[in-house]
Amino acid sequence: MERRTKERFSKSILDQARTAYGIKPEDIQELGGFESYIYEFRRGEEKGILRIAHSIRRSPDQIR
Repeated sequence: MERRTKERFSKSILDQARTAYGIKPEDIQELGGFESYIYEFRRGEEKGILRIAHSIRRSPDQIR
């Protein structure tokens, strides 16, 4: 992972994303990533992937 991306990431960012998507702390696991933080999660019977990327690599239009 790029150093400047890593330096800007914190547990509070992950906590905000988890809360926004209704994911419990015990139901999420980091998978890794090169330019993004990639997580696998379970929400009830649903499984999913959560990707957290930094805006230094993408414009607001690309993120949308």
